[in-house]
Amino acid sequence: MGIGLFAWAVVAAAAPRFVATREDAWGACRSWAARPPAPPASRDPVATADAEAAWPERREAALAEPYEVVIPARHVRIARYDRGRGQLVLDGRFSFPGAGGGLLVRLDGDGALRFTASAEQARRAFRLTRAHRLLLDVVFHPGEEGCSGAVGARSFAVVARPGWATLRSDGGTFSLAGAADWEPPSGSAALHGLPPVIEGGEADLARVAGALEGDPDLRRCGSNALDRRPDASGAVVFHADVGDGGRIARATLALDAVGDAALVRCLGGRLGSMVLPGVSAGSRLYLPIEITGR
Repeated sequence: MGIGLFAWAVVAAAAPRFVATREDAWGACRSWAARPPAPPASRDPVATADAEAAWPERREAALAEPYEVVIPARHVRIARYDRGRGQLVLDGRFSFPGAGGGLLVRLDGDGALRFTASAEQARRAFRLTRAHRLLLDVVFHPGEEGCSGAVGARSFAVVARPGWATLRSDGGTFSLAGAADWEPPSGSAALHGLPPVIEGGEADLARVAGALEGDPDLRRCGSNALDRRPDASGAVVFHADVGDGGRIARATLALDAVGDAALVRCLGGRLGSMVLPGVSAGSRLYLPIEITGR
């Protein structure tokens, strides 16, 4: 068993907004729309004007939120296994139907999702996909265009900027974590597990990883989690906004594939006053820790 420790952030209360049903999809798409919903004829015209004036700020906040959707196995397409990098690559050049088919998520760019995986893990993921027993859990940010689709349509489409994702079996016995189009950072060949991912700004990821890798208190948090559950496995990821001097200004939970609240509290308590080295102010990072039990 082991702990892949790279970069973390203080724990924030906000979590991805889960889009599970067609009603959820409609509500999310409505909040991303360029204009507010048409008011009822009985509404006070002043109230209508106030709502229209406040809409741009509300829309901007909605677009900035992370969202999460689960894709059934029958819609997951494994493109290839990159043995050199130890990555299982999913083809994202099509729309993933989630929320009961109510939201079609098209990943921005070439949309490839890459998951850290051994050859045996890749084989198992392929077998689970063939058996329709694998789920793809994607955390994403909606594009500026919001949704396309008419009112009353059975589904809406959104071009999304994927943040993090996990492949997991429907029984919870198998899990892989990954991100969109990440490449291992220079100098990280000796490290194990998942690297941090830059969403914006500049960061020396090897310095970030190295500074936190040797922290005994952070390792103790992971060791305690494995003492509680020796078979604990998976990744927990935060999206962090970095301020002056490398200090974390804001962090939101992007993925918890371990399911250990005590682990999250322990690491958050230790990291509340920590600074990330080699990270410029204004940078945005996805910061994972991977737990591997026996």
